[in-house]
Amino acid sequence: MLREKSIIEKALEQAGLSMLARAKTAPKAKGVDSLEYILLEKEDFPALIEEMDKQGRQHDIPFFIRDAKNLENTHMLLLIGCIDEPRNVPNCGFCGYADCIENRKHRGRCVYPNIDLGIALGSALSLGQSLGVDSRVMMTMGKAAMSLNLFEKPVVTVIALPLSFSSKSIFFDRATS
Repeated sequence: MLREKSIIEKALEQAGLSMLARAKTAPKAKGVDSLEYILLEKEDFPALIEEMDKQGRQHDIPFFIRDAKNLENTHMLLLIGCIDEPRNVPNCGFCGYADCIENRKHRGRCVYPNIDLGIALGSALSLGQSLGVDSRVMMTMGKAAMSLNLFEKPVVTVIALPLSFSSKSIFFDRATS
């Protein structure tokens, strides 16, 4: 017999894996995948929660502390990070430099990996919505994940999608104290 708690855990794991796959298969500029994907389970959260709380207190940013408390009630967390890999697109300049050589000389960042990140996030969230997953787009959890060096590659931007199933989304009515 399956009870609600175990059903929710299994459904969230399946949803998280499917959302990660949807992000992975989302279109990428020039077909280059400069994203890295991690799916964390609840037992992986304590260090992340501690890091978010620390950053919030250290920099006096209350919403980091709020989001750390919110993560305590989350079941899974999808992290997507992007690596700054220029695409060498001729006549582009979207980064503000004439070309990729100038960009690298001035330590600029290519815009395409972040565009790819946005498309991947939208793809994952679209599927999550169809599956009834409650989620938010969270940079706070991404910043903490970067500080903890959870990624194998040198990511420059990380966005987190916390995943939950509940009668009312835990990601709303969140007071910042």
